Amino acid sequence: GSLARDAAGTPLQQLPAAGANSVNSAAGNDDLPVATRGLATVSSEPGGPPADAKAAGVADEREIAPATAGHHPAAGPEEEIGGPDGPVPVESRGQRVPSGRGSDGGAGGAETAGADEGAAARPRRQREDDDRASVATASDRAANEDRAREEARWQEGVASWYGPGFYGRPTASGEIFTGRDFTAAHRSLPFGTLLRVHYPVTGRTVEVRINDRGPFIAGRDLDLAEAAARALGMISAGVARVRYQVIGRAD
Repeated sequence: GSLARDAAGTPLQQLPAAGANSVNSAAGNDDLPVATRGLATVSSEPGGPPADAKAAGVADEREIAPATAGHHPAAGPEEEIGGPDGPVPVESRGQRVPSGRGSDGGAGGAETAGADEGAAARPRRQREDDDRASVATASDRAANEDRAREEARWQEGVASWYGPGFYGRPTASGEIFTGRDFTAAHRSLPFGTLLRVHYPVTGRTVEVRINDRGPFIAGRDLDLAEAAARALGMISAGVARVRYQVIGRAD
């Protein structure tokens, strides 16, 4: 129980048992955190806790820190949990609440709004297409009616022509026949009536003015002046089937 003394008789300070404050013993290593095994455990301050205890605390914090990094303590009953648009009501915590923002930070609902506008635009475009189709149909119908009326005005008849032997003679209207004007004779149409005459064989059409009466041969409807017959290309035929219609009256 006596202390060791040096040669002068001064007591020597007792050293701690081997392994207590130096390198961890094998048994001590097993009880320390992995992060502090093999480290020196000399205390850094007098009377303070063992260095191994401090190291153990640091190691514990290191081990716990990753599990809790970035997390906040659970909010109490009276605390408000904030969201992008303000506090989130208690009853809606834990539920997915639309934030008004998209996943990329842009305005939320843009795609939905675009889809809604597209859905609304489709019926509008359909109505516009229907209206255009209706207008086109009405226009076609009107054009068809015009063609039908135009076709109804055409009459088929037989035409002849006259010239030599009548030059210089007065017509039934009092005009002098020359054969060089686009005139024609008809048994009943008023003088001054304008006719459009079409010859299907040549596809040519002329306009003539009624200024004479005739022809007086059965089966013939028109007697054309030589100039009009020549323009139609029916001089050699002499008598030909034509189509004609009234287009008005001369001034």
